[in-house]
Amino acid sequence: MRIETKTFIEWPAIVAVLVCLIGFVLFIIALFPNEKVIDHWNVTTISEDVFYTGNVSTIHLYIVDERNEPIEDAEVSVVFDRPETVHQIERTFHSIGEGLYEANVIFSVRGQWVALVHAKKGRDVYQNQLFLSVEGEIAARNRRDPADLFHLGQPLPPDLKLEIIRSQ
Repeated sequence: MRIETKTFIEWPAIVAVLVCLIGFVLFIIALFPNEKVIDHWNVTTISEDVFYTGNVSTIHLYIVDERNEPIEDAEVSVVFDRPETVHQIERTFHSIGEGLYEANVIFSVRGQWVALVHAKKGRDVYQNQLFLSVEGEIAARNRRDPADLFHLGQPLPPDLKLEIIRSQ
């Protein structure tokens, strides 16, 4: 007579445990991102003090670290936003060396614009905002940035409504 033996753990149970372990590891990796937020870099504009509507404006950003050393080869993007109106122009800036980055943008409406800067180099991520002054009249549709979502049918602040009335 032969004694029948049974293994304690069945194969399906082993597979289920392995799947759970892999899922847990992936969850931990997703929970703790590889990016590190940096707050000691600095960004400034090396451009005009005032920009004008309807014209191509080349904006230069200068990005340095805590020792004032230029940040080279970072991925830099900026969202240009004008409070009180529906504007959101996104631009990727290109490195021109020595910590300088540039991109072109056409502003369609005067006023104060906010530039939301996002710079990433390796794991380090830096975010900041700059304020830009824009002068001029509301740009005609053919002189606006193609990425600008502005249109005259949207709710406008009183100063822009008055400008439209005066121009008619």
